[in-house]
Amino acid sequence: DLHLLVASFLRARFPIVVALNKIDLPEAGPRVERTKEVLGSACVAVSARSEWWLYDNQRKGHLTYTEGGGAESVVLAAGGPAAVKDQWEKVRPVLEAYGRTGVLEVLSAAVGRRRPLYVCPVADLGSLEPLQKPSGSKVAAAGPPLATMLLLRPLSTVEEAFAALKHEEMLRGDFVRAEVLTDFATKATRVLKRDDTLAKESEAHEAIVLKVLTNKKAK
Repeated sequence: DLHLLVASFLRARFPIVVALNKIDLPEAGPRVERTKEVLGSACVAVSARSEWWLYDNQRKGHLTYTEGGGAESVVLAAGGPAAVKDQWEKVRPVLEAYGRTGVLEVLSAAVGRRRPLYVCPVADLGSLEPLQKPSGSKVAAAGPPLATMLLLRPLSTVEEAFAALKHEEMLRGDFVRAEVLTDFATKATRVLKRDDTLAKESEAHEAIVLKVLTNKKAK
């Protein structure tokens, strides 16, 4: 009973999605069904090898494929290599049996169980002009309000957002301070320190509008 209690606590505190990979193997079918009977929606059938093959051959121009789609979404290029046609006959049964490779599904399920923090970095909290990554030597024209978004882990700090913005070359220089928009109607803001958490756990579903001031302007 104690082990069951601990397992239930961990499952609630740290949501888990199990990827049942290698469904392209002949013996996978019965094992997938037995596992789903025990874990239910916590597991997703996946064929990472099939997904990679489709992605790689689409990149090479040998076929077109809708990510997350089934066999009907795959169209082989006319005059493509015979080896591609032969391998497709091996991949097709996986998509027909399961409806998809499962890669997009399992990633979406994982994100849904532990949603990221959505952060909209802006240059101005009044106009909501977005921060943008510079394009070569040209200064990018201002996009529509809130056109830029970062996906960060839940409970990320201002320091982590600042590091991500510098990595994307949206900011330069040293951190001065950060402000977040707390009310769209009144444009009220709150000042944050670099080690402050951007949002509480209960607020993680809401997008954060963030302005970070540094001692240098982005190019």
